Amino acid sequence: MLKKAIITAATIATMIATTTFIVPTTSANAKDVTAADVVKGVVAGIVVATSDDPKQPPKAKQAKPTPNKPMAAKPAPKKFSPEWKKKCQTKFKSFDPKTGYYKDKNGKKQMCK
Repeated sequence: MLKKAIITAATIATMIATTTFIVPTTSANAKDVTAADVVKGVVAGIVVATSDDPKQPPKAKQAKPTPNKPMAAKPAPKKFSPEWKKKCQTKFKSFDPKTGYYKDKNGKKQMCK
């Protein structure tokens, strides 16, 4: 942000480098304001606008994320209960709900757990 402010100030200074301004006053003397005076005012404004305000509280630090706690596992349904049969039928295509066995990929019969 400071880099952008400096570039902006330099651009303004380049644009008004040879210009002289007359600032109207109520007195008989009019004060000549040079481009350098304008640049000083712009730079001062940028510095004030981009500086940290000591009256404002510092930004709060973000809390570190806490690691996810593993959820307690649900107890397995009891063998031959409707939930158990449904789970095993969903998990194994060869499941036989009458016996509780399924065929594994080697063709062996295994009891569904």
